Amino acid sequence: MTNKIYIALCAAAMALAVSSCGDFLEEKSQDELIPSSAQDLSELLMGVGYPWGNDHGIDYLYLMDDNVAANYDISSESTYTWMSRLFAAFTWQPNMADLPETATGLEGENNSYNLCYTRIMGCNAVLDQIDEASGNTESRNKVKAEALALRSYWYFYLINLYGEPYTDNPQSPGVPLKLKVAIEENSIARNTVAECYDRIVSDITEAISLMGSNTGVTTDYHINVPAMYTLLSRYYLYMGQWEKCASAASEAIRLNPALLDMTTLSSAFEIPVNSFKNPETLWQFGNAEYETYISYDLHFNLSESLLSCYDAADNRLNVFYSQASRTDWSTGEMAQGFVVYKHDSDWNNVSPGSAVRIAEAYLNRAEALVRQNKTEAVNDINRLRRNRIIGYVDVSSVTLDEVLLERRRELSFDYPRWFDLRRTNKPAIEHVWKSSATSTAVTYTLRENDTMYTLPIPGESLSHNTALTQNSSANSGTRAN
Repeated sequence: MTNKIYIALCAAAMALAVSSCGDFLEEKSQDELIPSSAQDLSELLMGVGYPWGNDHGIDYLYLMDDNVAANYDISSESTYTWMSRLFAAFTWQPNMADLPETATGLEGENNSYNLCYTRIMGCNAVLDQIDEASGNTESRNKVKAEALALRSYWYFYLINLYGEPYTDNPQSPGVPLKLKVAIEENSIARNTVAECYDRIVSDITEAISLMGSNTGVTTDYHINVPAMYTLLSRYYLYMGQWEKCASAASEAIRLNPALLDMTTLSSAFEIPVNSFKNPETLWQFGNAEYETYISYDLHFNLSESLLSCYDAADNRLNVFYSQASRTDWSTGEMAQGFVVYKHDSDWNNVSPGSAVRIAEAYLNRAEALVRQNKTEAVNDINRLRRNRIIGYVDVSSVTLDEVLLERRRELSFDYPRWFDLRRTNKPAIEHVWKSSATSTAVTYTLRENDTMYTLPIPGESLSHNTALTQNSSANSGTRAN
């Protein structure tokens, strides 16, 4: 299909989403191509349902966890001017999404709440039409499966931004479930966290069933069954349903067990981790969203607590990250730091740079097993470490804390660590901030079990849906010591 037709399809879906008009695709126009086949809808979904670019709008989450620290080696005022818009996210201010100039994913209509729902509406547009589309049953089922899996993916992000953790209070307010394009956006209340997770699980379970015999990893950027099983294991992990988590992870591993031996690699550039050059990669998508801030500008650096997780023999320190330096030409000062480099340099730091990898399935299963006091958890941890740590010798047992630490080492910047922190112990985190080159550093503290682990819904989004209720974190105040 030509680019012109592809763009027309994307425009059609976005207009459908904005209009909330169920019969949009019935309207004919000489200037528009109306998607009518499974192939049309497949290409439509790639444009409006899949993550491309910074579609999650969650770049700011990489500023909020304990993996990053501000880098003040560069002292020019231009640096502080640029960083000033990141202050609210880096210091967990409850009004971060309502400031005139703020981090990517928080500003105005382009906030993470709206961006995720835009992609959900794209999925719904396809789901509303696919059963009536031309094409054989297998092709229709595949498109429907992808749309359902993607809808579950976007709702997982929404519920982990704006709803309490499932294991804390499943009956607390989650986010509105919008399952049809025609739903009125200005009068839909929040479903419970439990209802949201039930939908997330049912969508991806149906997606797996619809895929039938198509169970292999594909390298065409379409989501596939091994990736779906890995995501399902993630969902069950976040629900505390350990047996189901282990079962889903085992299915993903059965379909694609390969782990890359990273002990022989020399740098982050040899085999990019989040690329199809890596046999662990199940699905590649979207930008490397951490790149917005954890980049060669070196405004932010890896935190000491993250760096200390890796011992000298752990080659992930060389494969996941790259040491870098930058000269501030206004002062002549040289800044040093680490850059996250899990994405493929062939794409020049752009889309696609994120991935779901089979390593996560091993870690999900290990955590689920150790939480059930099952000794088999050590097998997954040993297998992973043998492919990461030079000269590694198997251990005979692992604790939950050791599994969670391994998860931090392996999945850093694969997706927001913020999500893992909020579902486990919601620890206190300290960030040091300077507002100018000559100002005194101020320490800001996110308290243990802080209400900001559930983010306020952006005011812009509240204004468009009068049935929404706000989270208590919106009134939580400053965090300066």
